[in-house]
Amino acid sequence: MEAEKALTVVLFIVCSAVLTIIAVPMMQGKVQPNWWYGVRTPKTLKNPQTWYAINTYAGKGLFVAGILSLFVSVGTALLPNWSAVDYVSITGTVLLVIISAVMIMTFVKLRSL
Repeated sequence: MEAEKALTVVLFIVCSAVLTIIAVPMMQGKVQPNWWYGVRTPKTLKNPQTWYAINTYAGKGLFVAGILSLFVSVGTALLPNWSAVDYVSITGTVLLVIISAVMIMTFVKLRSL
């Protein structure tokens, strides 16, 4: 594997791992209302019950997104004859779609609370 592709693979794997790790306290309901970490909207900051409900929901989604991202990052790295540009283009697009889906689902759920 060429050096620049190896570096991008490591970067995507680290980002996937970080996404998974930051999701755990959210899905366990351990993140208290704050201005830095979690789903922060006027609605969630005004009502602790809403805060915990939506952050637990978002945490589960982010955890799944992180695991899927990890599989995509490793799986596409194993495909032969892909350049670093091909890898970043495909993997980056898939990760963007996964994370966007979690965000959309979270805000749709927030509207129902």
